[in-house]
Amino acid sequence: MWSDNQKRIFCRLAFLLLCAVPTGVTVYRILHPQTADQWEQRIQAQLGVRTHIDSVETPGPYETILRGVVFFDAEQKQKILIATELRIRFGEVNQIWIDHPVRLDSNGLQYILDQANQQLVRSHSVQPRWVVMVNSAVVESSVVMDDHFGTQLPRELNLKNLVIDIESNASDTIARTDFQLVDPNAPVPAGNPNVISCSIQRERVPTVPGVSTPEQWVTLNTGSDALPCWLVSEWLPEIIQNLGTEVAFSGGIQIETGSPNLHGQAEGHFFKVDMQQVTGKQLANNDSTRWSSIELEQFKFAGEDVQHIAFLSTPGSRTPPVRIEKTLEVSETFDIGLDIRNAALQQYRQATENIIRRRVIYPARETRLVVQPF
Repeated sequence: MWSDNQKRIFCRLAFLLLCAVPTGVTVYRILHPQTADQWEQRIQAQLGVRTHIDSVETPGPYETILRGVVFFDAEQKQKILIATELRIRFGEVNQIWIDHPVRLDSNGLQYILDQANQQLVRSHSVQPRWVVMVNSAVVESSVVMDDHFGTQLPRELNLKNLVIDIESNASDTIARTDFQLVDPNAPVPAGNPNVISCSIQRERVPTVPGVSTPEQWVTLNTGSDALPCWLVSEWLPEIIQNLGTEVAFSGGIQIETGSPNLHGQAEGHFFKVDMQQVTGKQLANNDSTRWSSIELEQFKFAGEDVQHIAFLSTPGSRTPPVRIEKTLEVSETFDIGLDIRNAALQQYRQATENIIRRRVIYPARETRLVVQPF
C-alpha cells in the first residue's frame, strides 16, 4: 500500500503532466506566435527551399495560416511556387490545407521534389507525419510553349485533389502523392475518376550495414491517364530530346536505387511520339506519319544491361506495329532503353554525388508490370 505522502506526490505529478503542462504550452503558443521570418527559416531548414511569407495568422494554439507564400529556386531569383494561403493544423497528424489554386513551373516542381527527397525522405531522424491537401494546382511547362493569338505562353497541366502524405517510422520513410488531371474541355466523367499515384519509400538503415546504402523505391502508376513527359524534362531530358516535346506516358514504373545497384522496370505507352524528332526528317504537323506511339510491353534495366520489348505504331495507319530492336533503324543515335537509362543514372549520380556499382536480380519468369494501388 502507498503512504499518504506517496499518494499526494502522485496526484501532484498527474496534475502537472495532465493539466499544468498542456495549459502552459497553450498559453505560450498564444502569447508567442511565430512570425513570418521564423516560418521562412523553419521551411528552409525542413525543405531546403528559400521562402517568402507576407503574413502569419494564428487563429488558435494548434492552427496557423500563412498568406502570400512564395518559394524561390536555388539562386533565389525565380519564383517556382506561389500559394495565396496555407492553413496548417498541428496534431497527431500534421495537416496543411491549400484551398486557393497553387501555381508552379515544371522545373520548380522538380526542384522542390528533389529538396524534399533530400531533406525529408532521406532524413535519418523520425519525423512527425505530414499530410498536404491541395484543392487545385497549375503546373506550367518550362520547355513547351503554345501560341495564343501571337503570344507564346507556357503549356499548362491542371491538377486537382492533390494529396501528399509523408510518414516516417523507425524502419523507413514513405512519401506518397495522389492527384487527378483536369481537362477543361472534357465533360464531367461518370463513375470514379482516375487517380494518378506515385510514391517514394526509403529504408532508414541499410540492409547490409557498412556495405550498402539504404534502399529507395520509386513507383508511378498513371492509370488510364497520360502524363506529359515535359514534367520530368529536368530529370530525364533524353525523353523529349529523342521523342519530341509533345510525348506523353501512360503506364507503370518501378525503380529501385541503393548500393550496389540501380535497376527498374516499366510497362506502358508513349503517345504523340514526334517522328520528325526521331528521324531528323522535316515533317508537317498534319503529315500522317508525323505522330506515332511506342508500346512498352516490357522494359527492364540494370547496370549496363537493358532489355525491352517495344513496338512502334502510327495511329490510323494500316501498317502493323514494328518491333523496336536494340537501336531504332530510322536513327542510329536513338536507343529507347539506353537513353532513358543513361538519363536516370546521370540524375542519380548527381543526387548522391557518388558513382555506384550496379547489379540486378531479375524475376525467375517474365511478368507484366502491375503497380498495385495503395
